[in-house]
Amino acid sequence: MPPPDEPRQGDVIAGCVVERLLGRGAMGSAHLARRAADGRPVVVKVLAAELAQDAELRARFVREWQALRKVERHPNVVEVLDLDEGAARPALVLEHVPGVSLDEALRRHGRIEWARAARVARDLALGLAAVHARGIVHRDVKPANAVVTPAGQAKLIDFGVAKDLARHTALTLPGELLGTASFMAPEVWEEGPTTPAVDLFALGATLYHLVAGAPPFAGDDLDQVADKVLAGDHAPLRAAVPAAPADLEALVEHLLEPEPAHRCRSAAACARDLDRVLAGQPPLLPTLLVEGAAARLPLVGAEWFTLGRDPAARLALGDPSVAPKHAQVRRAADGRFLLFDLRGSTGTWLDDAPLAPGEPRPLRDGARGRVGGVGLRFRDPR
Repeated sequence: MPPPDEPRQGDVIAGCVVERLLGRGAMGSAHLARRAADGRPVVVKVLAAELAQDAELRARFVREWQALRKVERHPNVVEVLDLDEGAARPALVLEHVPGVSLDEALRRHGRIEWARAARVARDLALGLAAVHARGIVHRDVKPANAVVTPAGQAKLIDFGVAKDLARHTALTLPGELLGTASFMAPEVWEEGPTTPAVDLFALGATLYHLVAGAPPFAGDDLDQVADKVLAGDHAPLRAAVPAAPADLEALVEHLLEPEPAHRCRSAAACARDLDRVLAGQPPLLPTLLVEGAAARLPLVGAEWFTLGRDPAARLALGDPSVAPKHAQVRRAADGRFLLFDLRGSTGTWLDDAPLAPGEPRPLRDGARGRVGGVGLRFRDPR
């Protein structure tokens, strides 16, 4: 039986007639309802009674959903239809999105074919781009908060408002943090600034989960998960799914970078990169290109990249003029890339100037370098 103060079948909330309970949690309850004016099916979310009595939390709930109402109607974001802020318990009216949630799809099928998963992630990236354009960060991107409609379109259906509210109360959401932990960016664990980069990390973790059938960061407890997230410690995507393209793996690595400055520059850029991967083209990532050859090295997923004749080097160069470990590209915390000479006997050059050992030079988009007799070009679309 629902608590005495819970909405029941036939109750009218914000002009909507309640039909049945969809779910209940520490933050409140969600109900399938029909709008009395036109019979449209909707979802009504009601803030928990004890939270509604807290003026600060109530104001925060209202303020954040008011901000979401400003997002123009978008095919990949649930539409906020109404907000009843004057009731004893504030209520939110959302578009009812028919379809299957991504976490339910994973339970049914284990994993999703990589191209289908990439299209889903592309849709979610487009939805995030619309939200970010309004200055809003979703904060809780994960499979449970996205639905694929019968038409095959993916849509964000829930936001991190309740999750954020929970951090400001003594309430806990059993299983919520553990279920979300693998999708939380390092800066969230460290209570750093909340920026759109948080959503891009979560999108990368969601895409990884869809393709691999398991989240990228797993552990027996929260401490283990946090340690792996902060260190960027996860198995490569293609270790789980060898059929996935190398370019998709590189894009996922780009989204899962521990440093926010190293991630994809925007949700819109991520959507374009996913379209490129689906079309068989490489995503526009920071990359070293070998002039006169097809070899290229996406500069993602590591703190440094060794260049040399050693087959174990990240960019193995077969030219005899190149030392086994000739040079190295390293990443700075601000997102820049630096080129180091490792005392290769034939020298390392950048823009026709030799590098002194131990004296790094920053790389800029379009910069030309030379490692021994091998010409390189650096591209960074950011």
